[in-house]
Amino acid sequence: IKNNKGILLDVRTKGEHEARKIEGSLNIPLNELRNRLNEISKESPIAVYCEVGYRSYLATRILMQHGFNEVYELTGGFKLYEMANSKTEDLVAACGGSAPIMEEFVKQKAIESKEFVQVDCSGLACPGPLNAMIKALETLPENKKLKIYATDPGFKSSVEAYAKLNEAVHLLSLGKEEGKLVATLEKGKIPMIEVEVPTTVKKKSRKETRGSNAHPLSDISAEELYER
Repeated sequence: IKNNKGILLDVRTKGEHEARKIEGSLNIPLNELRNRLNEISKESPIAVYCEVGYRSYLATRILMQHGFNEVYELTGGFKLYEMANSKTEDLVAACGGSAPIMEEFVKQKAIESKEFVQVDCSGLACPGPLNAMIKALETLPENKKLKIYATDPGFKSSVEAYAKLNEAVHLLSLGKEEGKLVATLEKGKIPMIEVEVPTTVKKKSRKETRGSNAHPLSDISAEELYER
């Protein structure tokens, strides 16, 4: 669009445009578009965007109905554009720590030393730090410990609960360093529980239970049985 001297048209409201926009775009809100068509050149290609795509679709239809032939729509709207140009930590915060994004975040943030793998999750809101910790533990070498740094106060209770429920993870320490929460963990082996297999017990006969000298039950009267 820029190379062809085209127009980038934002059909969101004025407030939305002023808050967040693609630099160099022209703002004509959708509800004003029909009355302001004279502000747009029919000789230039036009790329239309809104927040997620619905308003830009309607705007594209209006433009084409009024003789604008080279009209394009920005698929996914400004939200997709913003995500495509965001840093990984911003995506983690926005997407709630989905697995592929969290994996990329850990790769970028992990610092490995002789004894530790450190991942700084400062700025992430829960469950971001916890998800990063779980992802880092998956690839943690057996001879190293994991240090997770976080600024969200909810991380403390989250990591304590996770370690308590997961026997394969040992929480070695949990404290503060330079104003950040820091948890040190290591992977352990799940303890093997020995289960005793019950032996087969032979059921004794009535005769064996009562003894060889006992009278047959048929010889015992009801009164004698009651007295016994």
